[in-house]
Amino acid sequence: MQNIVPHFILEKHGNIQGGGETHGQFDAAALFVDVSGFSTATHALSQHGSEAAEVMADIMGCIFDPLVDAVYAHGGFINGFAGDGFTALFPADGSQHLLRALAAGRAIQAHIAANPVHDTTYGRFPFAVKLGLAHGPVHWGILYPAEADEYAPAAYYFGGFAIDGAAEAEHLSQPGTLILAPEVLSALAELVQTLPAGDEGHARVLGLAPGHTLPAPAALPPVEALPGQERFVSPEILAHIGGGEFRQVVTVFINLMGVQAHADLAPFVQAVFRLRRELGGTLARVDFGDKGCTLLLFWGVPAGSESDVDRALDFALALGEHTPGSYKAGLTYATMYAGPAGSVRRGEWTCYGDGINLAARLMTAAPWGGLWLDECLARRVGGQFIAEEVGRRTFKGFDAPLLVYTLAERQRPEVVGFFRDQMVGHAADMDRLEAFIGPLLAPPGERRSAGILSVEGEAGLGKSRLVAEFLLRLTAPTESGEAHAQWALCQTDAAVRAPFNPWCYWLRSYFQQSPGASAARNKRAFGRVLDRLIAATEDTELQTELNRGRPFLGALLDLYWDASPYAEMPPEGRYELTLTALAALVRAESRRCPLVLNVEDAHWLDEDSLAVVTRLTRVAAHEPWAMLATARPVVGDRPLFGNLAYERLALGALSSAELAELAGEVLGGPVDVEVSTLLEARAEGNPFFAEQILRFLQEKGGLVADGDAWRLAEGVGAGAVCLPADVRLIFTSRLDALSREVRDVVQTAAVLGR
Repeated sequence: MQNIVPHFILEKHGNIQGGGETHGQFDAAALFVDVSGFSTATHALSQHGSEAAEVMADIMGCIFDPLVDAVYAHGGFINGFAGDGFTALFPADGSQHLLRALAAGRAIQAHIAANPVHDTTYGRFPFAVKLGLAHGPVHWGILYPAEADEYAPAAYYFGGFAIDGAAEAEHLSQPGTLILAPEVLSALAELVQTLPAGDEGHARVLGLAPGHTLPAPAALPPVEALPGQERFVSPEILAHIGGGEFRQVVTVFINLMGVQAHADLAPFVQAVFRLRRELGGTLARVDFGDKGCTLLLFWGVPAGSESDVDRALDFALALGEHTPGSYKAGLTYATMYAGPAGSVRRGEWTCYGDGINLAARLMTAAPWGGLWLDECLARRVGGQFIAEEVGRRTFKGFDAPLLVYTLAERQRPEVVGFFRDQMVGHAADMDRLEAFIGPLLAPPGERRSAGILSVEGEAGLGKSRLVAEFLLRLTAPTESGEAHAQWALCQTDAAVRAPFNPWCYWLRSYFQQSPGASAARNKRAFGRVLDRLIAATEDTELQTELNRGRPFLGALLDLYWDASPYAEMPPEGRYELTLTALAALVRAESRRCPLVLNVEDAHWLDEDSLAVVTRLTRVAAHEPWAMLATARPVVGDRPLFGNLAYERLALGALSSAELAELAGEVLGGPVDVEVSTLLEARAEGNPFFAEQILRFLQEKGGLVADGDAWRLAEGVGAGAVCLPADVRLIFTSRLDALSREVRDVVQTAAVLGR
């Protein structure tokens, strides 16, 4: 197993468990090692798909193994990796630590000079190294999650004058050179031959002065896995340590204003821990450096889901609601190499690629309070978020100016009709939905529950689109100005299986909760809505149930009242009365107007939410409510809704004629036979896949308007069209849901054929 946490931190963690300090300071020499060439290699290899991931892993090992060994053989340790390099610390022990740091730097120089090119089956990739050496105080800290998040990984950081100085010295370096900071030059002036570098007292090392030698490297023991790493690394990452892969990754790079010390950072990181519990994400690094205090997070690794983009954007927006400090961020969406970096002796699990580099540039260029997105991410915000164009900007490391957007806010649509194009096909399915909902629309006094219907199909077949279109018709005002029914969106989350999560999603909208508002304001909004419902309820017994359920419904929204029944009740009682309160809310609302509970992605329903459905079927069978769910086909023996009876509507693929009609809707005009044939071969009747392939071809210039129809450009055929990123994400997220063993079998089978 790779050691991915510094032994220094693991030792401090052990001491802290016995009552030691959580942060401190020591003097050290800091060696910043920047290896150039990884970005070029990553970008080139990512074009070849997953089969090139092993090649990337081999390059990582060949480059980093001897560099890491050089550090540890000279008594140092690597505190962290950043981009294409790392920082090594050599704790002070008289003056020898400076000599050991210099010896490690010279050994790294020599190795890269002797091995400047790495040959692969995909081409030759050159590498170079730049180094900076400084000395001074280093501060460190360990940040533990609060008790509510005790199972989340802890975080650690290093910072200080020595680390900043090493980075500054490296900025003055050229490929193949080692730059000494002024304080190091002063201490080693008689031992080294140098030339001035810059105008701040830095110097480039040419060699040793006559008669002087550097400390010899020590023999390194065999690598052993260090105990305690599981406290700092998630089980998902530990399970993926063995290898790397190319994935679609959302990168969020955050810069914190005014954070200088442990006391400043701790409250902010606690907000990060809390939001990660709700929204997922991998906290890759907390860093103090030349940009100040920064945090690096990823969505989509080590496992991904189709909601990664939404959750990352929600995280970036919500962070400001949990902390008083200002921050700015850069967010990107790109294919990157995800896996172990460094060596087995000391490495990290991280991502490499243009996505990180651009996120860092966007973060640096953004104003305080700004959340800047790259164009690829901005195209995916859909109707859920508002992204405003900033304009084109030039960034170091990128050849052409790039279009930049700023994330303004999230907008939760009040209606379900936010799909852009006309729905194609599904006429018979629409009839089936209308028949199912019939009991809700009977004359008053004859209305009853319609039960549960699950619209099932693989990703992209149009489950949500069909249900949205149906609900739009159902909730449209009639001639009398009133709708036939009302709907409640209960969205599940693949990554966040919190108790009652889909019900909480609906309640936030129903009770008019604002994420940025104070608890007092949200309590007032909650009270107004509930009091209005109680006043409209004629059944006095149901009125009493609603009022008694007030603190239990409020707790689902993180609203609490001192000395309430909720605060004084044991967990078992809280759970039972929460079920009762939710059932009472549905019963009362359905009497006011027939209610359709729209559960999206019901295959992710948690057990507590399913218990609410069970309660409803028992106590509200004669109330006009229904549950209309979307779900993937059930795998295994466990029914979607446990022992509850429910209807199923299985969606099928679009026909050839329907695919051609869909293409006309997307492109604004008919397509020729060749385009239709390509869609049949590559989309296989899946409307989402077909739309993405068409838009991908448009972006790449693969479609040409020829008279009254669209045709393929020269040289474009079915075999030449690779899957767009959003289609690959669907397959990747499905694979991630499998066990590691099953996933390996599926990936092996995919190499053999369809």
